[in-house]
Order: sequence, then C-alpha cells, then structure tokens
Amino acid sequence: MVRYKGQSRKAAQLLFGLPKGRLMESPQQRAHMIEILKLSHNPQIKMLVREADASNLIGSLHVRDSFAKLCEQNALTWKAVADEYVAIQKSHGLVAMADRLPAIMEQTAIAAMIRDETCPRCKGVKRVRLKNMKFGSCPKCNGTGTTRVDADPDRLKLVFNTFGLTGQGASANVNVNTQVNIDAAQTMEDLARDVSSIIDGTAKVSE
Repeated sequence: MVRYKGQSRKAAQLLFGLPKGRLMESPQQRAHMIEILKLSHNPQIKMLVREADASNLIGSLHVRDSFAKLCEQNALTWKAVADEYVAIQKSHGLVAMADRLPAIMEQTAIAAMIRDETCPRCKGVKRVRLKNMKFGSCPKCNGTGTTRVDADPDRLKLVFNTFGLTGQGASANVNVNTQVNIDAAQTMEDLARDVSSIIDGTAKVSE
C-alpha cells in the first residue's frame, strides 16, 4: 500500500533538494514546478497545481503550505510528481528535436551522395609547398583544388530505407552484377533495389 501521509519531508528533499527539516521551497522553485506541471492531464496533478498557484482563489488559500505538503494532501507521492515532471519535459525535448529533424535528414542525404569538396590540404588553392620547399601542384587533389568524397554506405542505406526503396522482400538468392547498369527501361525503384542488395550484402556476384 502506498503511503502518502508523513511523506512531505521526503518529498521536499527529493523534489527540491531541500535540507532535512525544511519543507518550504523557494518561490522560483514553486513557480517552475507550476509552469511545467500545469500541462499535465492527470486530475490529481491538475488539482495540485491549482492549489499551489497563488494567482487563483484556491491557490491563494495555500500560500503558506509547501508544495510538498500539498502533494501529501492530494495523495501524491514525490515519485508520482517527479515521473509526471519528467514525462512533460521529455515531450518538450522531443518537440525540440523534431524541429531539427528536417536539417538532419538533409545532412544525411548529402552524406549519402558522391560529391566534390574543397581539398583539405591546399584549401582549394591547388598549389602547396612540397618537400623540396618549392611550390607545386597539390598531390592530394592533383592540382584541381577539389577531392572526390565517396558516399557513406550507412547513410545511403538509411536514405533508401526511409523511402521504402531497399527491396527487402526480394529473394536473397537473386544474382546481380557488381556493376549496376542503368538503361531507359530501369526505374529508380529497380536501381534502388539493385544497389541496396549490394549494400546489404545479400546479392550474389554473377560468375
């Protein structure tokens, strides 16, 4: 059986880090807890918030009661309040992460492409000081100023998976050439299926 009575001191310590013997949290701590928990759909939590918020009539009657004491009066353990607080904050975090998702997906798609980037050695200047202390064509990029960056196979696979183009239902015994030939009759889905089977390591090389 869960105990509620006599748990206010424990709640004060665990929810607000208050020293032993102190129950009343700071106004800032109380305001923060109200701000988060007011988003709860739990009826007990909603009543707790109403009684803790001095801006309403009911709350004004409990300004001298600690938040921990109000938890006890509403049959709420410190863990129940803490779990609700964490769940709401987690939801806030997921929303914030989702806001970054389009940029992350774009970066993943870019990494899945073969591309040219500025040479890391000559910084695009094309010439560098060589061992003989003379300037010459950059050996890293052969004097082009750019280097070819291969596609990241893991990100390439992820992109195909995202759009359902991996052909996961295809038989693992299908023989394909290690070189994918593109012709006018081959669709993007056909191409994706061929490439993904090579990436997955399920395709057998034709003799």
